[in-house]
Amino acid sequence: MNSAYEHIFSKGKLTTELIEQARVELQETEEKRTSCLSELRQLLSESKNTAEGKDIYNMFNQKDNDYLMRFLRARKFDVKKAYTLMKGHVKFHKNYPQLTSKLTLDSVRSCLENGYPCLLPVRDKQGRVTFLFSIEGWDMSDYPFHVIMRAYLYLLERLMISEETQITGCVLIENFHNYSLKQALGLRPSELRMFVDILQGSFPARFKGVHFVHQPWYFSWTYAMVKPFLKRKLTKKVFIHGYELENFWENFDMNSIPKELGGDGDSYDPQLLIKALEKLEKQEKS
Repeated sequence: MNSAYEHIFSKGKLTTELIEQARVELQETEEKRTSCLSELRQLLSESKNTAEGKDIYNMFNQKDNDYLMRFLRARKFDVKKAYTLMKGHVKFHKNYPQLTSKLTLDSVRSCLENGYPCLLPVRDKQGRVTFLFSIEGWDMSDYPFHVIMRAYLYLLERLMISEETQITGCVLIENFHNYSLKQALGLRPSELRMFVDILQGSFPARFKGVHFVHQPWYFSWTYAMVKPFLKRKLTKKVFIHGYELENFWENFDMNSIPKELGGDGDSYDPQLLIKALEKLEKQEKS
């Protein structure tokens, strides 16, 4: 594994601090892991006689316990809520096959090489994984919205291998510096709904915040299209900073943010990410 991303993608062994964080935030204990996994598998089996339950059973029954644990952690070991999240996962795959089918590194390589999105190699001060998307220079004809969403999904699938990330979660920074009117007018509500559906009720990831920075006044048009799709819980995790970044820096270490966004971190190098992902895929195939 490339050292820059070793602590991002590595499954690793949970430290004492992470075990305690999981206990406090997720009510996770060894006994609860065992009992909830058993209950979840029983629920999968009991529900398979309905059409909906059969689809969920077919997708998850052959998955190992580590995979199911992602859903339990995402819903703080509430078995019924974890099952509902599985239901949402199946529904997402049915609704958006253009996003989820044949999802390989080669299918999203060009997006990632151009930073759509960036995945920062340093966890923030709360241990969270950070996505960064800078909209400046994004040409929708070269990289349609759904293609970029595939890149997000590809990264999420690999990030959720890490137990640390399952516990600490992810955060997104959306940099709207030089967001053009053409871009604003080119986004459709159906596309933005895709993005919202990724963030809520479809994936076993703990999304801890979405931070918008450097957005112009007409960003309000874009947010007005998004807001009706947001559940109250997610709305509380959306932070719109504009150019006043005092509150933004309360959430992030200067050292974890690249220079291009005003931090003290190294300039973002997408090739480091690509090399790490190539190694992961090679390991999976061996």
